[in-house]
Amino acid sequence: MFKTLSSFYFFMIIIIVLSTAFGFLSLSEAEYMLLLIISLVMVENMNKH
Repeated sequence: MFKTLSSFYFFMIIIIVLSTAFGFLSLSEAEYMLLLIISLVMVENMNKH
């Protein structure tokens, strides 16, 4: 479905931002989830090198 993991993470971030915009998530929840995704991306990049 997704060519790379980065496109998957990008898709997730868009969903979180939209959810926050429409009021499904509070800002603190969105912030927590974004930090979680960013840390996962960091770990992925570390494993590649």
